[in-house]
Amino acid sequence: MDTNGSIGGRRRGAKTYGKASRRIWSTVEEEALLECLRDIVRSGWKCDNGFRTGYLTMLEQLLRKKYPESDLKSDPHISSKIHVWKRTYACIFDMLAKSGFGWNELLL
Repeated sequence: MDTNGSIGGRRRGAKTYGKASRRIWSTVEEEALLECLRDIVRSGWKCDNGFRTGYLTMLEQLLRKKYPESDLKSDPHISSKIHVWKRTYACIFDMLAKSGFGWNELLL
């Protein structure tokens, strides 16, 4: 699978843990998930302390409309991707909160 632009499927020779192989998200799929998250926030699915019940199913439906050939499911694919994003965000937030750590926009 081309990790820069293709939709759906699993990468040939992907690492396996037990019986299931690990799914590799393409950049296009990640961007589509971000667009869908923005859409459900705009449509009122976000509450004060998170998303309303059923938001993963809504995300799956929106992704299926945008990319019918995608095989993404709300559980485990979308929920685990959001979990990874939250963990990454927490690490970056902690780093930025430390004294002496800076972010250089020019080097991005």
